[in-house]
Amino acid sequence: MDSQCVLWLQSCLRVDDNAALRKAVELGSHGLAVVVVVGPGPPRTPEAIFRGAAISALSTALEARGGRLTVLVDDNPAEAVARVVSTLPTVTAVVSDFDDGQPCATEHLATMLKPGGVLLEVVRDDNLLYPFFLSCRAVGRARGGGKSLRWAAFLKMMDSAVAAPVPTGVLPPCLNLHCQNREPILTPQSKWGQAVLAVWHPVTVSAGLQRASRGLKSSCLMKSSDIGQNAQGQVCLPTGVSPFLRAGVISPRQALEAGVRFRDLLWREFSFVCWRIAAPLARGSPVVPALGTAALSCSSSSLFSSTDEAFDMWCLGKTGGRLVDAGMRQLWCEGWMPRRIRLVCAACLVEGLGVSWTRGRDWFAHTLIDHDPVINTMMWQNAGLCGVDPFYRGVKWETVPDTESEELYVAQWADREVQWPKYLNRFASAPPPDWHRVHTVAHERRRDLRPVLAASARLCQAGVRVQWGRGDSEPGPVVGVGRADLHSFCASLSACPAAPAAERVERTE
Repeated sequence: MDSQCVLWLQSCLRVDDNAALRKAVELGSHGLAVVVVVGPGPPRTPEAIFRGAAISALSTALEARGGRLTVLVDDNPAEAVARVVSTLPTVTAVVSDFDDGQPCATEHLATMLKPGGVLLEVVRDDNLLYPFFLSCRAVGRARGGGKSLRWAAFLKMMDSAVAAPVPTGVLPPCLNLHCQNREPILTPQSKWGQAVLAVWHPVTVSAGLQRASRGLKSSCLMKSSDIGQNAQGQVCLPTGVSPFLRAGVISPRQALEAGVRFRDLLWREFSFVCWRIAAPLARGSPVVPALGTAALSCSSSSLFSSTDEAFDMWCLGKTGGRLVDAGMRQLWCEGWMPRRIRLVCAACLVEGLGVSWTRGRDWFAHTLIDHDPVINTMMWQNAGLCGVDPFYRGVKWETVPDTESEELYVAQWADREVQWPKYLNRFASAPPPDWHRVHTVAHERRRDLRPVLAASARLCQAGVRVQWGRGDSEPGPVVGVGRADLHSFCASLSACPAAPAAERVERTE
């Protein structure tokens, strides 16, 4: 019997170091169809725009290897793939599955293929360094049972060797698919989308690897915490490679081999481990809700008349914090900002302006070209002091640039003329607050936040305890912080002593 295969790529939009493609080549030696699914209409967010460009690049790469990419257009990806499979007499389906917080289309596809007896092979986690079972072992077991989610412990345990990238061999003949399909629109139609994509052109494997190997110094803001060493012991700076990793244009293994710092890739790994273990995180709910509530209600000092005004002024880069304002303008213009600036901007919104972390999460989801629901939710919960690891608590977001690289960054972005969307026009011409008032209010809010900052410091040091057993496959509830149960920890918030300044700003590991 001829062996034929349909491969549905949800995440790994590349040819080499693609385990799902290798499996499909093995199972479809007499015919292979590679498909991706996009929604109707043009891509509207930077992340979707980048993915469209990545799909076009994958199509070109497959054609160069004698293959072909079919782009299906449908609101329901699983049903679109099932229709394609149903047109073929003898076929195996392979899916590259990646748990990124979206509805599980893979399970839907499995349900639809089951009555027809179609074999479905699922390849998971090929956009991570390690399979989940290995990363999960590095998360410590709590004394009272379950898992203890603590970044310092995870970092210490994850010293396993990373497999080298694996090339894909010769592709089998292409299957001819007989299915009705609309013409996909992969390019942005708005001027904003076109301008953002132009910054990242070309979206190719070679461009991603080049960024991973050299570091884009002109676009990076460097602090001691941003600079480290890669696996070869070379000095490693921020690279701007994250959109290529998010879309699966290059794999983490390829990025590591090219020169991206191992520790930076591990933080990405840790985010996904926490997502799969802690039920509140997977739902988008606060891991420790009492901390988030306390962070928003502990101070009456404010720079603006309402939280709506504060949020809009933050989006527009008009907070009076020079680094924050520069970062928010770069975000709109390029869909990206350096890691440290993301943390400073997040601290400004939540700690400085008293706005809920969920609004920042949603704005980043709309504007980031490397938006990943898992990493974005993890970062914003930490910024809201209610996540698994709020290590950058108490950041002094209002400080003036104090290094040459910061001054150059602010000079490049803080006063840039930006064409804002109409829904932000209400405050587009408003001046930012006076810097002296910004400094005063920021100091007052940090003073009022001391009990919450102290509690979040305890959370970082002790770790979040989750009810999760060896045989569990679904995320479990958060039951405690360190040895304390969750109720006792939350009840102790009002009695928290003020955290020393160094502990509020610097991370101890």
